[in-house]
Amino acid sequence: NDLVENGINGFLYNYPAQATDFINQYSSNPELLHAHGQASFNMLQKNFNVEQMAQGYREVYNSM
Repeated sequence: NDLVENGINGFLYNYPAQATDFINQYSSNPELLHAHGQASFNMLQKNFNVEQMAQGYREVYNSM
């Protein structure tokens, strides 16, 4: 599961110049920055909560 979904909660890039362009987009569009930040927060809450971590540990221990 990728942490960054291109265009949803951030941008993926291959070259430093692309990163610069994305930073400039955020600088000129604070609403986009906020939307990507909120999407990241929502994904974090959905995919990386304590219950899921505990279940992962149970699966590891049970497989031993």
